[in-house]
Amino acid sequence: MTKVDKENIEEDSEGELVVGGRRLTNLRYADDTTLLASTQEKAKKIFKDLILESAQYNMQINAKKTKTLVVTRNEGIQAKLEHEGEYLDQVKDFKFLGSYKSADGDCVTTRNVQNNVSGDNHNHLTL
Repeated sequence: MTKVDKENIEEDSEGELVVGGRRLTNLRYADDTTLLASTQEKAKKIFKDLILESAQYNMQINAKKTKTLVVTRNEGIQAKLEHEGEYLDQVKDFKFLGSYKSADGDCVTTRNVQNNVSGDNHNHLTL
């Protein structure tokens, strides 16, 4: 297992996230999944792949519990992803594995967070 810190996080030639020399496209823990993509097109493909792979195991994605988070320095960027005719909600931050992730890239263990934080037991897409 690789410790994730600023020293071992890079971008490859395609703009994908590389941690400890390995391309990273998702983080999994229990019933939570975080998908990582550098563009909306890549997020759509990864999300579609997740839906298809889940279906093979008779599992479904709940669009009401699935959230998107765009991590960027540029405000106003929207992630327009849909599933079964419903657009996924985009949040400004969320709690995942005991820490809060935010659209500005911040990650802390305690935080005064407004009501836009989605709780545990959610799927998250991070662009």
